[in-house]
Amino acid sequence: APLPWYATMPPELASNVDVAFSRLAVPKKVAPGATTKVTAQVTNVGPEPASGVVTINGVDSAGNLVGQYSQNFTALDPDGVLRITYAWTAPTAPTTVTWTGTVTAFGDNNSGNNVLTAVTLVK
Repeated sequence: APLPWYATMPPELASNVDVAFSRLAVPKKVAPGATTKVTAQVTNVGPEPASGVVTINGVDSAGNLVGQYSQNFTALDPDGVLRITYAWTAPTAPTTVTWTGTVTAFGDNNSGNNVLTAVTLVK
């Protein structure tokens, strides 16, 4: 697979950024087939503007991808916050959905704050 755009920049353009996936909010429980909201927040904890990608994936207990969101961002200022809300329709059969939110940015040398997880019970 091809590399993401931010992974192909020359080293001399490397920056010193630290983006954090600071919030991932999903419903604790939802009825099968119901539409609800998934919200997330990414914060640039600095010290330079950051550009990258946010992804949110929901996988059911059988391993099927049942929710997916992706968004590029550019020049998010230090202390800047990117807020995301998207509509998600639950599977029609009961299951447990495990959500993983990931943010990546070119020059981010602290990957320890780039991932959050959450769980939704579809019942």
